[in-house]
Amino acid sequence: HQAAAVMWVGQSFFQMLSHQKILKRAYETGFPLPLARLAVSFYKGPRRLSYQGLFAAERRATRGVIPGCGLATTLVKVYCLAPLDLVVAKNPAVTLDAYIDDFQLAAEGETKDLVKRIVDASRDLRDAIEEGLEVTIAPEKAAVVATTGETAREMRRALGEYGGKAVDFATGLGVDYL
Repeated sequence: HQAAAVMWVGQSFFQMLSHQKILKRAYETGFPLPLARLAVSFYKGPRRLSYQGLFAAERRATRGVIPGCGLATTLVKVYCLAPLDLVVAKNPAVTLDAYIDDFQLAAEGETKDLVKRIVDASRDLRDAIEEGLEVTIAPEKAAVVATTGETAREMRRALGEYGGKAVDFATGLGVDYL
């Protein structure tokens, strides 16, 4: 009997969220549209890059939420709900945990079945993140953890670039796999 998990981080997560999808998913989940529209209007506000006293022309954001906004984490959840629910529905034998831009798939079982379940669920999660959320996974931050080094190596091979490093523990990944 083995246990294993793969952990991923969304690259530039807060900056990549689609304003249109935020509003669409707010509507679909019943989140109050006036609040979502208000937050998105702030997110679309004018911005200027500055460097040593020089300012670029004003630009308006077309993507992203402001991490310090009081609604940001709630809107991230609204944004992620439908794509991640599909992953859960298609992979009932695998546990999916998500915390803002940190994602973890975990399972227990015999090594061969365990690796297959996590790898299959990983394909679905990768699609959900990259297509449903329009975010890129940071493969250099990916990590695999398992009860044996052999299982971790097998998972890494099967996951390819998304297998990251085989580790005994991972710091800075916002999810707990212990």
